[in-house]
Amino acid sequence: MGREDSGATAMWFTDEVSVPDEIVDALLDDRLVIFVGAGASVRSPSGLPLFDMLVNRVADDLGFAPYLASKHHSPDAYLEEIERRLEGRVPSPRRPMRERVVAQLTGAPSSPNDVHEAIVRLFPQADKVRIVTTNYDRHLETAAAEAFSIAPNIYRAPALPRGDDFEGIVHLHGCLGDKLTDLVLTSRDFGRAYLTEAWVSRFLYDLFRKYATLFVGYSHDDVVMRYLAQGLREGTVRHGFLANDVDASSWRAMDLNSIAYPPENEHAALARCLEDWARWTRMGRLEHEERVRQLVAGGPPSTPAAVSYLERTIANDDRAEFFWKYAQGAEWLPWLELREPFQSLFRVEGELSPAGRALATWFADVIQSDSEAALRSVQRRGGHLNRATAETIALSFHQTDRRPEARALGRWSLLLTQSSGPEVDRFLGYLLIDARNRWPEDRDTAILLFEHLTAVDMAITPGFHLGDDGAEDPTEFKVDSLVGGEHELGQAQA
Repeated sequence: MGREDSGATAMWFTDEVSVPDEIVDALLDDRLVIFVGAGASVRSPSGLPLFDMLVNRVADDLGFAPYLASKHHSPDAYLEEIERRLEGRVPSPRRPMRERVVAQLTGAPSSPNDVHEAIVRLFPQADKVRIVTTNYDRHLETAAAEAFSIAPNIYRAPALPRGDDFEGIVHLHGCLGDKLTDLVLTSRDFGRAYLTEAWVSRFLYDLFRKYATLFVGYSHDDVVMRYLAQGLREGTVRHGFLANDVDASSWRAMDLNSIAYPPENEHAALARCLEDWARWTRMGRLEHEERVRQLVAGGPPSTPAAVSYLERTIANDDRAEFFWKYAQGAEWLPWLELREPFQSLFRVEGELSPAGRALATWFADVIQSDSEAALRSVQRRGGHLNRATAETIALSFHQTDRRPEARALGRWSLLLTQSSGPEVDRFLGYLLIDARNRWPEDRDTAILLFEHLTAVDMAITPGFHLGDDGAEDPTEFKVDSLVGGEHELGQAQA
């Protein structure tokens, strides 16, 4: 997909929710695994319960009291207690409880919602999908089958792939349609999966070592999240969406960074963010060009999503030219001065990226229309030009008839001589010819450039000494070359 270095810390895909740059870039670089929890399947038309609600419904079906956090250690431990209490009452105590789980998840119509569809569509093709789900439903599989012509690989516990080398959808805790005993439900099941047989732990250890991770559909007190956290490795990139009306301290304790969003209307803001993010990852070149054209028509943006999009655009080597093509006028200078790679145009050291060069061309065009505003921009950025910026400006003065008026041209010429280099001086030679042809209007510019280009580069060389009296060879100063090229200087003098 390719990535950009926008200099920002997060990208706003909607005006309500932003995603950290390191997660956005990990997806672009094919380094992101998305974990999907029960919260993703609550929104209609899925309508499935969270884990503690599922436990309550199963307990009620079997004639047990509801799960209470104040009374029972955890939902999975309560399911374990129910199984134990069923011993002696039914021939196979594990089966009735698990059958009730399946019945609760399949008893009412349920289909993938917009969160499932957006998560799948974040990946450009089936063999790039990396999703791990702790849910028992198969909505992600259904969404993937609709999104891609070829379905991604599907893995179901306990037969998991290598965590550091997989593509597809992984059902970490089993899924509907498989053996009932493969569903990880009770504390005993979690113990087997994470501790004694440890098929989940081995998978997570390798996964967290290699990939950045994003958690969707998990809550601040999610029992499944506590199990997953046992595999988190120090120093890895890991973020998760978390409603902004809950305490994130438990996630901070796990060194898990929360991405806040408003939870109203069945977490609609989260769904919109994922949808717009997926749409952005799939935009083609023509779609980007049209969106840039529309955005810049109204001048510098102010809404978070529009600002983020343009920041990414001007930092992208393939798309920065769209800004140059459609953004007009000096009104953009204050907005650009705060952002990379425009700031690199005024750093003496370093090379400009292709995106930076596109912005240098745009800046040279602005000079033609509003020289004073462009000069103020240089002053605000420290008064210096990168050599590639100077080359672009000097060349534009030579190639266009829309030069600044004589006084402004002289000021720019003085600034350009301070960024001297072989290519800059070659273009300044062309500019000298132009100034000479517009004599006396450009008299001051012509004299300034002539003095600069006829300066000499001195070299200290060994002298010639005859005799063998032991005296050291003298040193001599030699004119190595002129700053300007002989051809351009010759034409200027003709």
